[in-house]
Amino acid sequence: IAFGKMRLDSMVIDPHPSVGAALDVVESGARAAGVTIRTALSQEQMYVQADPARLQQIAWNLLSNAIKFSAPGGSIELSTARVGQSFRLVVQDHGRGIAPEFLPRIFERFSQQDATGTRSHGGLGLGLAIVQQLAELQGGSVRAFSAGENQGATFTVELPLTDEPAQTAMQTEGPLLRSLDLTGVIALVVEDDPDARELLRRILTDAGARLFEAASARAAQEGSDTAAKPKPD
Repeated sequence: IAFGKMRLDSMVIDPHPSVGAALDVVESGARAAGVTIRTALSQEQMYVQADPARLQQIAWNLLSNAIKFSAPGGSIELSTARVGQSFRLVVQDHGRGIAPEFLPRIFERFSQQDATGTRSHGGLGLGLAIVQQLAELQGGSVRAFSAGENQGATFTVELPLTDEPAQTAMQTEGPLLRSLDLTGVIALVVEDDPDARELLRRILTDAGARLFEAASARAAQEGSDTAAKPKPD
C-alpha cells in the first residue's frame, strides 16, 4: 500500500456479502474468546464502487481488533446503514478503549497504545493503518471514537454510494473465496498472529486444503505444528 502497488479489482457491488463473509470468518474466534457479536445490518439495497475482497478485509480487521480488545463476556455491535449518499459500516466494542492522547495516532503504522498490553495480544499495529488506507483507496474514510480507556471504541467506515449496476451477476453466494479449489493441496502456514492464522485457516480449509500451522519458523522446523482436517461440504 505504502509504495502504491496495491491492486484493487474495483466493481459495483452490494457491500453486504463482503461484510457477511468477514463476519463468518471471525465468529468462531469470537465464540472462543467468549465475545458476542450482535448485528444490525440494513435491509436496504445499496451499491458501492469497491473491491469486494478489500472491503471484506476492512470489516475483518475491525472485527478482529474489537474481539482482541474485548473481555470474555463482552459484546460487539456490527451495523450498516445508508447515511446520505454513503454506505456506513460501524463496529463498536465495549472493551479496553483508547486513551485521548493516543486517539489522533490510532491509524498510524506501527502505533501501539501500550506496548506491553498490545504485545500480549500480538500483532504489529498495522491493522488499523491498513483499514484507513484501503478505505481511502476506495474513495471512503474511517474514523475512530472512544470516551477513554476501558470505555470501548467505535470505528466508522463510509464509502460513497453509486448507481445500481446494469447486471449483478458478479454477486455470488456465500464467502467470496468459495470458488477457490485447493482439494488435495497440503499447505503450511507459519504466522505468529493468532487472528491472521485463523483467517488463513478458514480460507484454506474451506477451499479443501489440508492445513498444517505453526506460530513460528522454529516450531515449523521442529514439526510441532498441528494439522487441521478440511471441513466437509
